[in-house]
Amino acid sequence: MSVFFSNSQYVVLPNLTSRGYRVTIFRLTSPKIEQFDLPVLAKRVVMALDVRLCEERCLSNVMIVDLQDFTLPHYARLSPTLPLVRKAMLSVQDAFPFRLSQVT
Repeated sequence: MSVFFSNSQYVVLPNLTSRGYRVTIFRLTSPKIEQFDLPVLAKRVVMALDVRLCEERCLSNVMIVDLQDFTLPHYARLSPTLPLVRKAMLSVQDAFPFRLSQVT
């Protein structure tokens, strides 16, 4: 399952690791900060998790985040102190049974 956005990619790999984890890759496809739409990104990631919840048997995850095109303004928009970021993090943490085993 792949979810492509205009400025980023969120890809769930089809095969499990040898330990039984599902690997997900996230990366920006454009370094332009004006194209970085956090509300749309958060909504689409949660929608992808909803689909996985219905179709997936594996509940453990390995998240690979490619930070090549991230800049300081991107990090500023992802601050956990911002209400939208905090709500998205808490909803994923508390509402979904998925467990994040590793972030690389």
